[in-house]
Amino acid sequence: KRIEHSEISKIIGESYFNLQKYKEAIPYLKNYKGKRGKWNNTDYYFLGYAYYKLNDFENAIRNFNKIIGGKNAVTQNAYYHLAECYLKLDKKQEALNAFRNAAHMKYKPTIQKDAWLNYAKLSYEIGNPYKSVPEVLQEYIELYPNSKHKNEINELIISAYITSKDYKGALKYLENKKSAKERTLFQKVAFYRGVELFIEGNYDLAIENFESSLTIPLDAKFTARATFWKGESNYRLNNFIDALADFKKFYSSNEAPKTIEFKTINYNLGYVYFKQKDYNNAITAFKKYTNQNIDDTVKLNDSYLRIGDSYFVSSNYSNAIIYYNKAIKLNGVDSDYAQFQKAISYGLTGNENTKITTLNSFLNTYLKSTYRDDALFVLGNSYIKKNKNNLALENFDKLISNFKRSPLVPKALLKKGLIFYNTNRNEEALANYKSVVKRFPNSDEAKQAVKNARQIYVDLGEVDEYASWVKTLDFVNV
Repeated sequence: KRIEHSEISKIIGESYFNLQKYKEAIPYLKNYKGKRGKWNNTDYYFLGYAYYKLNDFENAIRNFNKIIGGKNAVTQNAYYHLAECYLKLDKKQEALNAFRNAAHMKYKPTIQKDAWLNYAKLSYEIGNPYKSVPEVLQEYIELYPNSKHKNEINELIISAYITSKDYKGALKYLENKKSAKERTLFQKVAFYRGVELFIEGNYDLAIENFESSLTIPLDAKFTARATFWKGESNYRLNNFIDALADFKKFYSSNEAPKTIEFKTINYNLGYVYFKQKDYNNAITAFKKYTNQNIDDTVKLNDSYLRIGDSYFVSSNYSNAIIYYNKAIKLNGVDSDYAQFQKAISYGLTGNENTKITTLNSFLNTYLKSTYRDDALFVLGNSYIKKNKNNLALENFDKLISNFKRSPLVPKALLKKGLIFYNTNRNEEALANYKSVVKRFPNSDEAKQAVKNARQIYVDLGEVDEYASWVKTLDFVNV
C-alpha cells in the first residue's frame, strides 16, 4: 500500500506539473519515494523545475545539482535551468559553468544554442577560466554563423580584445572586416597597437602600425594622434627629417588641438630642430612651449636648458645666461649643468670675475655634481689668466686628488707643470710632466709632457739626462 500511495503521489504531482500548477505539484512530487527507494534524474528535474517556476531558486538548485552523470535531454535542461537559477542569485561563475555544460550537450539543439549564447555573453561579462573570452565568442560565431545575435557578438569580440588590451588579436580579427564601423575600429586598434609597441621600444614596428592606422583616416582625431606618434617613433630612431615632417603635419591638423598630444608638440618640435642643429627654430619652438600654461615642470626645466644651449652654441651668451638662470631657479634636474654653463658663458662674454664667482658658487652648492672636475679645471685656468697661481694650483690639486679617473687629470698635471715652469720651479715642473708620462703613457698629454720636459732639460743644459730618460719610454721615437 505504501508503494501504491507513493506511485499515486507521483502521478498526481506530475499531472499538476503538466498543468503548470507547480505549487500544487510540489507536495505530491516530494511524497514520491522513488523506485526501490531511490529517485532518478527525471524525478529531481521535475521537483527542481517546479521550484524554479515558483522563484524558489535555492531549492531548485539543490534538486538540479542532484542530477549527476546523465547524458540525455533531461540533464541538458537541468544544467540550463540551474544556470538561470544561479543568475537570479547573482552567482555568475556558477551560472557560467552550468551554461557551459548545457552548451556542450547536443540532445536539444535549441537549448544548446541558447546556452551557448548565454555562456558567450557571460564570459564577456566576468571572464572565462577555460579559454580566452574572444576565443569563446568566436566559437559561438563559428557554430552559429547565421545567428541573429551575430552582430552583437562581433562587437563583443572586438570589445573583449580591446578591454584586455590584446590589440594584436583585435587587429587580426578586424583585418578583413569591411563595414565602416569595423574599419573605424581597425584604425583605432592599429593606433593602440602602435603605442603599445612604442612603449616596448619597438619603434620600427610601431611605425608600421601607425601607418596602418593612417591608411584608414575615418576618425580625424585618431589620424592626428597616429601622425604624432609616428613622428615620436621616427625621432627615437634618429630619423629627424621624417619626425619633423610628421610633427608639422600633426601641428597643422584641425583635430590636433583636441588631442592630449598637442600640449607637448612645441617641445617635440624644439627637440627635432635642436637635433638637426637648427638652433633658431629650436629656440622659437621651445619658447612657444614655455609660454603655454605648463604643469609639467620637468619639461619646462628641460626647455629652458635647451634654449640656453641653443643660444650658447649660437654664441649668444647673454641670452644663454638668462635661460640657464630660469632653469637654476626651478632647481630641477641638471640645475648643476645650468650653473656650470652659466659660468662658462660669463667667461665667453669676457666677464672673468663673474665666471670665477659663479664657479666657486657652483662648487659650494653642488657637492655631488658630475661636473665638479670640469669646474675645478676651468676655475684653475681662470686663476692662471688672473695671475693667481696659488689658487690655480689649489684647484688643480683638488681635481687630481679627488677625481683620479677624470680624463682631466693629465691635463691638470700639464697645467701645473706649466705654472711651475713659468715661475722657475723647474724640478716641480719636471715632476709633474714625468707623472703624466708615467700615469698616462701614450696619451696626447704624455706626448706633450715629453716635449715640455725636453725644453726644461735644454734650459738646464742636461740634454744627456733627457736622452737617457726618453730611451725608457716606448711611445717616443728618439
